[in-house]
Amino acid sequence: MLMKIGIFGGAFDPVHKGHAEICKKVVAEYGLDKLIVVPSYNPPHKRITGGSFLQRKKLLTAALADIPAEISDIEYNDKKNNFTFEVVAKIAGANLGCEPYYIVGGDALSGMPSWKNPERIFETAAIIAIDRPGYPDVVGTAARLRAEYGARVSISRIDAPDISSNKIRTLLELGDTAAAAGLLPDGVIELIVKDGMYRRFRRYLRFVRAASGDGLFGHVKRAVIAASEYNERAGLSSGKVFLSALLHDAAKEISFEAVGEDGGNTVYRVAETWLRRVDGASMGRGYYEKLRNSEYYAPSGTSKPVLHQFLGAEIAKKVLAVSDKAVIDAVRYHTTAKPGMTSLGKIVYLADKTEAERDYEGVDGLRRAARLDIDGAFWNSLERNYRYVSEKTADMTGLTREAYEYYSGRRSVNGG
Repeated sequence: MLMKIGIFGGAFDPVHKGHAEICKKVVAEYGLDKLIVVPSYNPPHKRITGGSFLQRKKLLTAALADIPAEISDIEYNDKKNNFTFEVVAKIAGANLGCEPYYIVGGDALSGMPSWKNPERIFETAAIIAIDRPGYPDVVGTAARLRAEYGARVSISRIDAPDISSNKIRTLLELGDTAAAAGLLPDGVIELIVKDGMYRRFRRYLRFVRAASGDGLFGHVKRAVIAASEYNERAGLSSGKVFLSALLHDAAKEISFEAVGEDGGNTVYRVAETWLRRVDGASMGRGYYEKLRNSEYYAPSGTSKPVLHQFLGAEIAKKVLAVSDKAVIDAVRYHTTAKPGMTSLGKIVYLADKTEAERDYEGVDGLRRAARLDIDGAFWNSLERNYRYVSEKTADMTGLTREAYEYYSGRRSVNGG
């Protein structure tokens, strides 16, 4: 009887319980003698954010310690991304006389004809397609591949937790290791903490934590999680989305004093009374002194409820040295909106208004819409906010009115 080997590739950024369960159950269901797991070196379709190849390999080794798994160095040794047909051929060639199976998620199965030389994958290995709730028609796709390519496709319906790697990365970057640990295999969180993985934003996180009370900091964390979730479909830079949402309320609880006027802007400084109450050392990297010594500008006449968006953008630039204009812009208009919002700005606007503890009529519908259609959800939220403020108060900021008229006009022109 031929030795059966499974081949399972992915970014594994990081490996989570869903990955581990798939590996364990496929090995058991198909009687695999060995599972070869192939971590990507630097996949073109996604950016590895958490750790090096060797760090991810270490996590995989811990996660799969109780099954016959081998973590492959193919991508690391080549220092490049291999096409799937190349990976399968190399592994099959190194295991002559074995029966290779390539494991693929049901969501990716339908895209295989667009991969490089898919016929060579089907010639070399049988396919195990993982069918799980929410995936496309795996049965129909398998039938088409059998008919068109002669592919040997079997379908495994595995009851494994549906876990988002993006959510885990977000929790880890927020320092919420307890919540992340519940989504990771045993032993993985300890290695992540020990190696200092997923800490790209720790210096900004320290500042926001020091400048915010518990209530506000909780809101910020929830907004980051919401923004990251909405971005899964939008596909923007995860780093820009995270940083924009993290900094959106950076100035919310800082007290400022107006010290003058300059060309249509009011000039502010941070109030000494507030500075004396803050633990400056906890902000890190000399941010406290920069905060104390800088001047901040906001359009003259800006009402207090929206002042923090302008001053927060100033802090991002002058204190935290953020140079990305798209990030600054997303912070600057996250409360009022404005005409011509970027997709990043729309995501942060939505996340601020729909994070998990926001509770008002229609918020659940906005959350569902934001996961599918950022533009549509943004308009719905903007329209709701405009009508709410119009009914409750005459203090309508000009930017919100301009944004409402701008997007209302565009929808009329486009027949929306």
